Amino acid sequence: MNVGRSDRVRGRHTGADSVNDLHTLLDVAAVPGPYLLVGFSFGGLLAIMYGATYPDQVMGMVSLDGSLPTDDEVDQLIPKDERDQVMAEQDRNQESVDFYRTVDEAKPLVAKVPDVPVTYMAARPVEVQSSHDIDLDKPELVLQEVQRILESA
Repeated sequence: MNVGRSDRVRGRHTGADSVNDLHTLLDVAAVPGPYLLVGFSFGGLLAIMYGATYPDQVMGMVSLDGSLPTDDEVDQLIPKDERDQVMAEQDRNQESVDFYRTVDEAKPLVAKVPDVPVTYMAARPVEVQSSHDIDLDKPELVLQEVQRILESA
């Protein structure tokens, strides 16, 4: 939302709004599940939330350096002056997402995530040789994981 050619949404919204929008879109478009969710960055958190909210509709997840429900706890490990800057940047995102409210929404959902194949691909400059944009830097690795999960279903 609020970037590219997507519709503009006034005010702030949360992951729960995005999960609801995605579910409505898939329903209206008559795209049958179960789905393999591939979430990049903030989309990784949305995949967790979608999977927990609609567990019967998910057959697997691939998270590309995805946000996690514990991101606010990780932020607490950053020195205060840097942490304030990181949190302010998260708050100013162009999508108008309330990131930390979304994290709070996601935490109670973790226990409801279905028992499906999950792959988390983390950006690591040395081992994976990729930036945060794994989907652009290493698309072959992403496709390999998607194919692996689809074949295991």
